[in-house]
Amino acid sequence: MPTTRVNGFVNKAGNIFAATYEGIFVTSNNGGLWTGVSSGLTDSTVVSISLCDSRLFAGTYDGLFMSDNNGASWTICNNGLPPSFNTINSVIESGSNIVAGTFGAGMFLSSDSGNTWSAVTNGITAFERINIIVSDGNNLYAGTRTGVYCSVNNGVAWTPIGLTSVNVYSLMMNGNNFFAGTAGGGVFLSTDNGNTWASVNTNIIASTSSSFLSVGSTLYTAIYGGGVFKTDDNGNTWQTFIDGLSDSPSISSLASLGNYIFAGDGLTGIYRSENNGPWSVFNNGLNVLNINTLEVDGTNIYAGCTEDLYVSADNGFSWTSIYNGLPQSDVTSIQFLGSDIFIGLYGDGMYRSVNQGASWTHLTNGIPGNEIVFDLVKLGSYLYAGTLQGIYRSVDSGNTWTSVNNGLTDIDIWQMSTEEYNLYTATYNGGVFMSQDSGANWFQINSGLPYTSAIALGVHGSRLYSAAPENGVYGIDLNLIGIAENNHDQEIIFLSGNIIQRESNLSVAFANTKGNIELEVLNIIGEVISSITVSGSRADIDLRNAPSGIYFLKIEKDRKGIVRKFIIQ
Repeated sequence: MPTTRVNGFVNKAGNIFAATYEGIFVTSNNGGLWTGVSSGLTDSTVVSISLCDSRLFAGTYDGLFMSDNNGASWTICNNGLPPSFNTINSVIESGSNIVAGTFGAGMFLSSDSGNTWSAVTNGITAFERINIIVSDGNNLYAGTRTGVYCSVNNGVAWTPIGLTSVNVYSLMMNGNNFFAGTAGGGVFLSTDNGNTWASVNTNIIASTSSSFLSVGSTLYTAIYGGGVFKTDDNGNTWQTFIDGLSDSPSISSLASLGNYIFAGDGLTGIYRSENNGPWSVFNNGLNVLNINTLEVDGTNIYAGCTEDLYVSADNGFSWTSIYNGLPQSDVTSIQFLGSDIFIGLYGDGMYRSVNQGASWTHLTNGIPGNEIVFDLVKLGSYLYAGTLQGIYRSVDSGNTWTSVNNGLTDIDIWQMSTEEYNLYTATYNGGVFMSQDSGANWFQINSGLPYTSAIALGVHGSRLYSAAPENGVYGIDLNLIGIAENNHDQEIIFLSGNIIQRESNLSVAFANTKGNIELEVLNIIGEVISSITVSGSRADIDLRNAPSGIYFLKIEKDRKGIVRKFIIQ
């Protein structure tokens, strides 16, 4: 079995099946040997696996699959499931019913062994995000993005219990103890079948940053379940910034506009702070309060939600929906290029509006129409889309897209960031990567990180910050990536300036001209791309074939040397 993300196991008659991001694998000797059994799957990203009514069920981003022959072959069984938002997070058997929980389309029930499905809307919304379903032998319990629900009639009807307004990812029964694992809030315990809950987080660090925001000398970060924190000393010390936020905030995104800081909450809408003062709710005009992302363009601020997109032209006092003709889907990312608006959807790809949201066009040339787009950034006139299948780049305003994943060891992209001429990306299983040539090539920059699961990324000043689930925030000085500048007594002058155009020469002059001087040009990862020896007071270095990016000129004489940074644009 490849070293990939494993999402679940199920045991059938001594055979252990594993659901992974690269298909389904089975072992009959307790892991001594794994064999791939994915024949018939149209999507190898398997997020759940279950055994119901002697059948195996596998949940993927393409919906639900079933096997009657121990995984030798799989058949799609989506009859009645939604055509979009059909990621199946959990499947469980209860009585004569099979219940399936989806990512954003609620709960579904089958009474004919999974052949057909019908939506369950009694007590639970049709757009709920179901993370997990478990059973105590009598009742079913579902962990969702809005808390815990219980069904006493095999999944036909549901009731919210005790733990609400918190994103519950995991549930476990242990005798009379009922544990719930949440996004950022840590662990909760119930001893009365979920009616009441208590936090049990002693010695557990519950700090997952979801986003960063750089404003002047201050860096802000959003913490799942912990609100907003800020630092004025590059992360050496952090201060809470939570006055006015909800008791259990689920901040997903931050944005700034003038003197205002905006925070988008995944459950309770939009908050605004003026001049770092207390937060206040600014939800006027919002019909949906599940905020996924915030972006600013000029004097407008945009909010991407569950099945809606809003814009405010008055600093958040009022919001107007511009979600015209778009599919039922989460808006996960927003970006702008000129007067055009681009949005990424969860499972429905990319859309563009050229008329401020009055109408939208589905962009499918080079990028799948059902892609999961987690992030959108721009670098100059280029657009980049971070997806579950890697990074796509458009050089023509979104008309066509090209995959640019060379060098990435993981293509599960969560966030991207830009700085000068460089791109950075956070991947779920590979850590952080950097590109200095517009995404054509990537290299890993994980030195010092204690994890490889990066979900948030941001640039503040000359530092890059990264965060992973429950691992806090880490930063790196961008000047130390690859090779850094230093200072000695050798004087150098960039005659062509320290920013040159592509297909140009770099011209330099030296104050000390006695003897030979060794010159090397290195790229940002320390590779030598040109080297010459000169004996005069000037040198012209041919860099016409070098791509755009940051470079370093290393000058060495009599075992002494200096390094100077320059840019090719």
